[in-house]
Amino acid sequence: MLGSVLDEVIWGSDTPVMIGKLSLPLNGMKRIVFVIPPKTVPPVILRRMLETNLTLAKALNVPLEIVADKAYLQIAGTLLLATESDHPVKIEALTDQLKPENLVNESTSSFIILPGFGSRKRVADTLGHIPEQLAKTFDGNLAVLHFDR
Repeated sequence: MLGSVLDEVIWGSDTPVMIGKLSLPLNGMKRIVFVIPPKTVPPVILRRMLETNLTLAKALNVPLEIVADKAYLQIAGTLLLATESDHPVKIEALTDQLKPENLVNESTSSFIILPGFGSRKRVADTLGHIPEQLAKTFDGNLAVLHFDR
């Protein structure tokens, strides 16, 4: 999923970047699934990521499902309440360690979005090779939403 040109865009940008594999038309998506593994983003960045995912869900007219490590559940709920949006959002706990095989069974009508934050090393430490492994095995739409700061 990530190559040398994309690396330069991501690691050289001061603005948010969304990169992904879009195998299917976006207008066929039934929901956005924003997966937040443990220790991936600080709360101040989480707010911006939630707003971005909510905006995307509204634009596609689909519900947003947030599957988050239990450490993020309360803050995500609080941040979503602050948006005062009436768009459908569901928050649930990530019940197992994030593994590509757990997401591969996700419906291809779901648009899976993973967070990326900070340096190349930080992203590698928090997400490992999950984006690349999913890109190889998941037939649906997949993206990494990266915020540098």
